Amino acid sequence: MRLTRVKAATAAVLAAVMLAGATALTACVPASPPPTPTAEATPEALSGGGSGSAPAVIPACDAVNPAAQAEQTKFLTSYGRERITAQFGETDRALFNEFASPSALTAVKSVTQERNCNWVIYLDSVYLYQLTAELPQSAMAPLIADLRTSDFTESTRGPATVFTQAIQTGDMRGTMGISHSFVGDMWIVLIENSASSYEQSAVDAILAANPSLQRTATTSCVEHTARPAVTSAVAEIEARGGDAGRWDVERAITLAAATFDACMPLSWALLPTVGSVGPAPTPILFFHYGDFVGTDADRGLGVDVQVSRLSKYSLNAEYRWQQRGELTASGQATSTYTWDVTTKSILREGELPPET
Repeated sequence: MRLTRVKAATAAVLAAVMLAGATALTACVPASPPPTPTAEATPEALSGGGSGSAPAVIPACDAVNPAAQAEQTKFLTSYGRERITAQFGETDRALFNEFASPSALTAVKSVTQERNCNWVIYLDSVYLYQLTAELPQSAMAPLIADLRTSDFTESTRGPATVFTQAIQTGDMRGTMGISHSFVGDMWIVLIENSASSYEQSAVDAILAANPSLQRTATTSCVEHTARPAVTSAVAEIEARGGDAGRWDVERAITLAAATFDACMPLSWALLPTVGSVGPAPTPILFFHYGDFVGTDADRGLGVDVQVSRLSKYSLNAEYRWQQRGELTASGQATSTYTWDVTTKSILREGELPPET
């Protein structure tokens, strides 16, 4: 089947599947003594640094990213804290030094205070690291200028400017996501290969700890709703000959509330047919940071489809249908749809229903 604005892959590109095969727990980053901050540390927060104004407050690792901390707590509880050998909490810049660009490596020399944190949220091939630092504007401005001319996607989280990028490592770590968030004099770097998004949580923690930076705008990706995205997508496929008026747009918007996410590199929405109660043509609409990037088939495949998330970059679609004369659906095909960071397109790997 020829995919609309979607390329079919000839080999599996889903690095996240490798995570399930991990069998031992080791350090997520090389263990080392916590770095010595520029300013004095307290158990609750680190502050110091800035020149000419009150220093910013950087919360401790257990509060600097609530979403990451909650995920770690869940993992430690379910797996058993006593079985964990991985290092978490305060760490060093090892992962930053490995993945940072030359401009970021230059900028980090100018930080007036910093905190490096690591969380353990799965086995030894899953990484979640955050550098939170106070950076003078004289060093921040050239860094932002370089990010804008590099292969990063720029977005916003309230008053924060966020740049995101994904890198294929070529090893068991798979696709590593790198983000730089800037709010006031604060610089937040996240390096991870998990299935969740942590930028908003990191920004929220800094805003909560520093009232002077509290949000004054409502332009965050978390506030981008499914309605305009789905409506625009339907208009585009109808313009390509996708049967105008055939689709139940309002139902699609309702369903998309649980699947559309403008903060994710890949999310989706199902587009039901008007009046459908069983298997019917139901295209999958794909979105990259909230922008429509294609479908599995503009007219739908005429079978029941269930979509689930495998990682931030990959989705699993299970197609089921009734064989001739059957009362139950025994026909089954599975495809994986992955946002490819190199070609900036969706790659499909797997099978589709035979009638397509």
